[in-house]
Amino acid sequence: MKLTAILISALALILAGCGGSATKKETAATVQAVRVTAAPLAARKWQRPVEGMGTVEARVESVIAAKAMGYIQAVRVREGDRVSAGQTLVEISAQELNAGVAQAQAARQEARSAEAEADSALAAAEAQAVLARATHGRMKNLHDRKSISDQEFDEASARLAAAEAGLRMAQARKRQVAEKILQASAAATAAESQLSYLRISAPFAGIVTARMAEPGGLAAPGMPLLKLEQTGAYRLVASFPESSLGRVKLGQKIPVEIAAIGMHVEATVAELVPTLDPQTRTFPGKLALPPNALVRSGLFGVAHLPGEEAMVLTVPLTAIRTHGQLTTVFVAEGGIARGRMVQLGDEREGEREVLAGLAPGELLIPNPPAGLRDGSPVEVAQ
Repeated sequence: MKLTAILISALALILAGCGGSATKKETAATVQAVRVTAAPLAARKWQRPVEGMGTVEARVESVIAAKAMGYIQAVRVREGDRVSAGQTLVEISAQELNAGVAQAQAARQEARSAEAEADSALAAAEAQAVLARATHGRMKNLHDRKSISDQEFDEASARLAAAEAGLRMAQARKRQVAEKILQASAAATAAESQLSYLRISAPFAGIVTARMAEPGGLAAPGMPLLKLEQTGAYRLVASFPESSLGRVKLGQKIPVEIAAIGMHVEATVAELVPTLDPQTRTFPGKLALPPNALVRSGLFGVAHLPGEEAMVLTVPLTAIRTHGQLTTVFVAEGGIARGRMVQLGDEREGEREVLAGLAPGELLIPNPPAGLRDGSPVEVAQ
């Protein structure tokens, strides 16, 4: 009896199981296929751009340095300030320099005062020489006629020689005074020019990018005080792969993108360095950027150099689904939707390049419905 009851229970379980399987199959059969559009994938021509990445630099940059020793009295600008050409940036106080200028000016004035005395002495010596020559001429005529003695003529000749010697001395003194005036004037001019070193001005219109000195500090010749870069003259220094060496030429227009400021412009190749970096296998190109108030040195930029055409597979952006780090698309395969993980490349005009995960000829579902799942039955619209 016990064995019979066990057999009856087992049979009931088997019948129940068979009934459940039938129900599931019946449910699956009643799921309606989702109507979708699909198109076979085909390779198309795609121009692969070559990117040259780099940094924006100012074409003209200057380090403003001190030319004289002294204490910094004032620094009239800060980082980010825009300055005009000739604007005063830094003032330096130097008492020793002021004293030297005053001393040089006094020496120049003293030399000019001695010039008047030398002129008077020269005029007197010239007058004495003229008189001595006239007297000597008359005495010679008298001596020739034996009207005066040899002693008297010799005395007249001696006075002439003394007058001419005095004239030469006065002329030499005049030359010495003139040279002294030149030396004193040169020293005074040099000392006065050094006064301009105490007031440092901007060599060109630009923007202050660094301030390296503060009031009260001691400045010395050659000591950096400020860094200034010229505005409106920026360039992108980009590194291009060696494969594009022959395609980058001087004067060429290349699209440039500076994402940080939303800048999309055409830049002109202004300089090319023909040597390559042996480690990165790249060469630098300097692209002149058009004026833009937002451009600053240090910004990251990308130059898009047109590359060679290649045959690639692409999918529309509407076909792509992203789940965290996974990217998938749907294809129709035997009336079933199949999700394919894909690796994508560049994006262009609403399309993404497929690097891996799909093959030519597969039926891509470009606009998968929101509820479509892997394994869902689909009906491809003709």
